[in-house]
Amino acid sequence: MAQITLTQRYEIEALVKIGFNKTAIADKVGFHVSTIGREIKRCRKGYYDADTAHSKYLANRKNNREPYKRTPEMEQVIRKFLIDNDFSPEQIAGRCKEEGTPMISVEGIYQFIYSVPELANHLRISKGKRKKRKSNSKNGSKIPDRKPIHIRPTEADNRSEFGHIELDVVVGTKEKSNVLVTAVCRRSRYTLIGIALSKSDKDVLKALEDMASRSLIPWKTVTCDNGKEFACHKELEASVGCVAYFADPYASWQRGTNENTNGLIRQYFPKGKSMDNIKMNSVLQVEETLNNRPRKKLNFWTPIEYIHGERKNLITINKTCI
Repeated sequence: MAQITLTQRYEIEALVKIGFNKTAIADKVGFHVSTIGREIKRCRKGYYDADTAHSKYLANRKNNREPYKRTPEMEQVIRKFLIDNDFSPEQIAGRCKEEGTPMISVEGIYQFIYSVPELANHLRISKGKRKKRKSNSKNGSKIPDRKPIHIRPTEADNRSEFGHIELDVVVGTKEKSNVLVTAVCRRSRYTLIGIALSKSDKDVLKALEDMASRSLIPWKTVTCDNGKEFACHKELEASVGCVAYFADPYASWQRGTNENTNGLIRQYFPKGKSMDNIKMNSVLQVEETLNNRPRKKLNFWTPIEYIHGERKNLITINKTCI
């Protein structure tokens, strides 16, 4: 694709000054109107200076260059974290930067992965569009004694402390079968996964009590949707010592951390697959994987590291295993 030269930028500057619009300038200079539009935006609104625009272009080009050339050592690190740890290219690059380990850019990592077909199969790819969630209430009935999310403590809203949890269930193929129960700490993204024998509130409560008992952080509040499976909220409060709040109907964005985590869990337990044959060991293994995966929101620390306040050198540790 041809780039706009400094001479052409002087021409654009002259045309802007005499009042030509973007379409007319595009015809004169020989570029698409959208290209001219982006070019003019390099400078402040209502003013275009060719020298300023060209300087910004050169600076951007310099910043976009690969910081490193790909080496066999980098390829080994990429393979290790992609295959064994299910890291995304962004997580690989971010974690290497955090540890001061040379690594090619995210785009460079993608290019390497796509050049090796067996590696490309390990990328997490979103399939299809999210379906609109059906109402969980029948005949307009509601869970009694619900506390709305709008009175939840500020510490839960702004993620300023540990222990504020979002809850959900992940279903399989049948309504009356095992389901996964998920709990995610809003601050640390620390994740717990349990198995309930059904979507009934009694079975979900048993799973939640088990999850809370093995949690590294005490549960202060939990936030759930309006599904009948969470009608056990009073019993959960009494058993665990937390306070339960409910999101607004059809407002999944109010539990965005949990919704995103469920998407990660679906990588291991795909939609449409029965949950009846899933063993707890498999669930705990996925839980451990997610809690030891660096997160962009945590400056590429893992949830476990974030809870303990201590970062390990994952790159160094894993290089010894390559």
